[in-house]
Amino acid sequence: MIEPIPDKEGFAGMYAGVSKGKVFCMGGANFPEKRPWEGGAKVWYDDIYMMNENHDWVKTAQHMPIKLAYGVSISYKNQLLLIGGYNESGYQKTFYSCIWNGTSCQFTELKSLPIPLANMAGSLVGDLIIVAGGTSSSTGEPLSVVFGFDLKHPQNGWFNLPAWPGPSRTQPVSASTNNHFYLFSGETVGVDSAGNKYRNILKDAYEFSPAFMDGKWIGNWKKRTDLPHGVSASANPAPMFNNQYVLFWGGLDSATARIKDPVTHPGFPKTLLIFDIKNNTSKDIGFTEEVSPVTLPSVKWNNKWLFISGEKKPGVRTNQVIQLSIQQP
Repeated sequence: MIEPIPDKEGFAGMYAGVSKGKVFCMGGANFPEKRPWEGGAKVWYDDIYMMNENHDWVKTAQHMPIKLAYGVSISYKNQLLLIGGYNESGYQKTFYSCIWNGTSCQFTELKSLPIPLANMAGSLVGDLIIVAGGTSSSTGEPLSVVFGFDLKHPQNGWFNLPAWPGPSRTQPVSASTNNHFYLFSGETVGVDSAGNKYRNILKDAYEFSPAFMDGKWIGNWKKRTDLPHGVSASANPAPMFNNQYVLFWGGLDSATARIKDPVTHPGFPKTLLIFDIKNNTSKDIGFTEEVSPVTLPSVKWNNKWLFISGEKKPGVRTNQVIQLSIQQP
C-alpha cells in the first residue's frame, strides 16, 4: 500500500516520475485556505516529495526551479522531464530535466517549448516526446498543436508535428506503445442552437504513427473508434497494459460537466474504461470505491501504475496515492 502525500489538502496538476528507481512527485496547485466559491485563492507549489523504501512519502528540503502545475511529466532513462504548465505568473514554455544523484535532485533547464502551454497531454514514443493539445493562456481557446522533442538529439529543440484530424482540445489524455501515440477525449468549446457556449466533452480517439525521414520527424494520424463517454482530464499518461489495453480511470464526462453547483458536486465518475487498440474497441469494466480525481499524473513503477493526488471535486484536492494493477481483460 502507498501512503498519501503528507499534505492535508493534496494537489492538482502535479508532475511525477521515476529517477534512479525513486518515485518523485512535485509542484501542483490547491486552495489551502478557502474554496474558490468562498473567495479562496489558488496557490502554486515547488515542493518535492520522494517515496522512501517503506513506500512513505518524504518532503525533501529541495524545491523545483519555479512553482508550477498542469504540465506534462515524462520518465526517461533515469530522468524526470517537466514540460510546460502554468503558475500565478502565467503560462510557461519551460522544460526541465530532474535527475536524482543519490542525495539530491539535479535540475537542468532544457530548450523551451515553442509557445507557453499547459493542460495538454504528452507521452514518450521510443526516444520521442509528443505533446498535444492544451491552452496557451487562461483565456485562450483550446489548441490543435502537436510538438515533438527527440531526446537523442536534444540540440534540435522542439518541432511541429501534424495535428490530429479532429477538434482542437484541452485536457486530453494520451498513451503510447509499439511506436504509436494515442490521443483521447479532452474538451473544447461548444456552441448550442441559441448561440451559448458550453463545455463540449469529446469522446474521439486517434492514433499517430511517427516516422523519421529525410532528417526530420513526420507522421500520419488515424481515427479510431470513439469512447463510450468522455474521460477528459483523467490521469496522463493513460496506463497501458500488455501493449494492447489503455486504461482510463474516471475523468470528466458530459453529464458531470453539466453540474454547476460546486458545493453539492458529487465528484467525478469512478468508471474504469478499457480501450483495446488491437481490436479498436472500448468498454467499461467496472467501478472503484476510491475517490476518482482528475488533473493528475500517473507513473509506471515496478510493473504497476501509481495515480498521484489530483482534484476530487471542483476546487477540492485529494492527497491519496492509488496503486493499480489489473489482469488482462
